[in-house]
Amino acid sequence: MFFMRKKIEGAVSKAPFVYFVIPLIAGIIVQSHVNFQLSAFFVCIPLCVLVAYSLAYKYSVAILLPLSALWFFVCGMYIVHIHDSKHSALYGTQTIIAEISGPVHEKPKTYATEITVGADANSKSKAIVYIQKDSLAATLKYGDIIYLSANFKPIENDTSSTFDYANYMAQRYVYSTAYVSSKSWQRIGHTPTIMSVCNSVQLQVLELLRLSGLQQHNFELIAALVFGNKTFLQADVKQDFSTAGAMHILAVSGLHVGIIAILLLYILQLIPNSRLVWLKQILCISGIWGYACITGLSPSVFRAACMFSLVCMSRLLNRNISTYNTLAAAACCMLVISPRALFEVGFQLSYLAVIGIVYFGNKIQYLIPRSSNIVWNYVWGIISVSIAVQITTVPITLYYFGFFPTYSLLTNIFAIPLAFVLLAGAILFVLCSAIPVVGAVIISCVDFCSSYLQHSIYVFSHVPHAAIPIQISRLEMFVMYILIGVGVYSIEFISARRIQKYIGV
Repeated sequence: MFFMRKKIEGAVSKAPFVYFVIPLIAGIIVQSHVNFQLSAFFVCIPLCVLVAYSLAYKYSVAILLPLSALWFFVCGMYIVHIHDSKHSALYGTQTIIAEISGPVHEKPKTYATEITVGADANSKSKAIVYIQKDSLAATLKYGDIIYLSANFKPIENDTSSTFDYANYMAQRYVYSTAYVSSKSWQRIGHTPTIMSVCNSVQLQVLELLRLSGLQQHNFELIAALVFGNKTFLQADVKQDFSTAGAMHILAVSGLHVGIIAILLLYILQLIPNSRLVWLKQILCISGIWGYACITGLSPSVFRAACMFSLVCMSRLLNRNISTYNTLAAAACCMLVISPRALFEVGFQLSYLAVIGIVYFGNKIQYLIPRSSNIVWNYVWGIISVSIAVQITTVPITLYYFGFFPTYSLLTNIFAIPLAFVLLAGAILFVLCSAIPVVGAVIISCVDFCSSYLQHSIYVFSHVPHAAIPIQISRLEMFVMYILIGVGVYSIEFISARRIQKYIGV
């Protein structure tokens, strides 16, 4: 028992956020489903636990750990309560002043966007509005303040789809939608925010790329791949990428942030003075967060930006950090800011994929010794990472999407390097667009690679049995994860026993 306690204490000291994020998540889940009406008295409980936490630290770590876990559990519940109490639904005929709090997307007959009422008040409401298309509506942008009158109705699911869109939007505190005619609204101002400025920058860069000479279908792909803006992307192209198992390339995530970090570090290496290491790391962190904000700061991007920032800070402090600890720290930050992000499929897939890569990636890759053949090492590296991701994401993918992409391993072998080329090429073009010849050469290469990627994805997605339909229930998904956990524990236990037997313990 003593050695077990020491082992637990050692694990917690190396990765404390891993220990704390679990009760935090548990508290969020409990409060989201039970919805306790927490009083002011309940707010005192975390404070009392914190005091006990401080006192217990002097006497026994055995008391410290359970009390700290209880404190994070209560914090998880209270965070959800605070966020829920600040949001309310907007129904019926309303005449309101609202702020456009999201990108404006062009539809065939309308412009769709998210609005927030009472953004600066203690209680606010969000809704999706469809504004009738005209020349004035075309000028609307993120951060505009509008005066409108409309009839707000509850969001309903599409009967032709199994996706619970209403619940998905409810987790983002968006409960209603409305159609706004041209005569029922007017713009009365603009509120500049960090996200509205970043959205404006994204639109300017997209306009530069649109006028660069890219073919229209390639421009649509670059907009999605580089900025996560799928507004222009055709439905059949999205379906092809999904069927081929390459949809993650179009969802800006850790892959994209990692590429940006590599490019920034490579460029910053050109600064010769070794005493300016701190400046290089600060510039790298600033560049990563700048890109994250321009792309919309999705859960996967936020997670990746946090992780790379912590890595840069550790290099500044000359300290080694645990990958699991940085992953858990990023999750804690995200859940404190937006606790219901826990229930978004993007959040779940992002973290499960990284856990799979970190835990299974090297184990699978080392099953086959490294070769002197660079091409084979690259191919096997991509395959091993893809298998690692599949292990942790297949159950949740089958639950949410109901199919398995058969050729995803083959697709990723060429799709990932092409994504690197396209992302790097698009950024280089933006930086060099003022130099006509250089810009023209870069955009020609981007156009060619984009066409090649789309054609390859189309071929793989139309091969027979490219997607195997498998729909599972939530219970079956949990059973699959339990079996994976049991398998991992068994393998680790057997390995530990073999090591002990080998050294004679």
